[in-house]
Amino acid sequence: MVPAKLAVPRKSRCGRRHLPILSSFSLSLLLIVVDGWLVPFTSPMTTSRICIHRSPSLTTTATALFSSLLPSISPSAGPPAPWFIDGVKFECTACGKCCRVKGDVWLSPSEVEGAARFLKLTPAQFLTEWGEEEKHNWVRLKSRIFPPEKGGGEGCVFLDDESKCSIYEARPLQCRTYPYWPRVMRSREAWEDERVVPDGEAGEEETRVTGRRRWDPVEGGCEGIENPDAGVVDFNIVRQQLLMQIGYNRALPSERKA
Repeated sequence: MVPAKLAVPRKSRCGRRHLPILSSFSLSLLLIVVDGWLVPFTSPMTTSRICIHRSPSLTTTATALFSSLLPSISPSAGPPAPWFIDGVKFECTACGKCCRVKGDVWLSPSEVEGAARFLKLTPAQFLTEWGEEEKHNWVRLKSRIFPPEKGGGEGCVFLDDESKCSIYEARPLQCRTYPYWPRVMRSREAWEDERVVPDGEAGEEETRVTGRRRWDPVEGGCEGIENPDAGVVDFNIVRQQLLMQIGYNRALPSERKA
């Protein structure tokens, strides 16, 4: 993903200030109006649909994050830079562990269409075969139980026995934006808490001394965070992913927040 350049917010005829659309996205845009701001985020597997969702207020997490993520109207009096202004060290190791934690995975209406098309199903067939719940045309996926020899626990129904996503090309935005979720990005401490020791590394004593925990199916975690072999992800990419997830959270038909 190519970082998009930040621009000064413009005023619309109704007086709202709009965050410029990030033109580097190759996927279609879903614009979320959050306290007068247009927050862009991608809607995978769609090509032309543009929707408007009006949100009268932000969650506590989003309020704290937006003050430093959005451009300041008065730069001289702007808020302090977010802790990840210099980027973060992360690289996905394709371990599949983020998909093996108990939790809800929701697909938006367009994501349902995309996943169904990928599986050569109709949306109705997709809901019947893979959906646990349908609400306002959003679908919550079923989960699966992994056998003891595969580590046990509960996870995503689309994670196969080789810990690979079977609909990777059509996976929902919730999966695409991890680990850049509000609860993980709210502070450097939260980011570090999400970090886990890769399998086969560090003995129990080293784990205890360094404070780095091991992954388990209850607490979860990501071994790609601060991985020694990882490069630095640019601030603009992190910012885009985080804003997308905040917008996605605001559009969810449930109370669950990532």
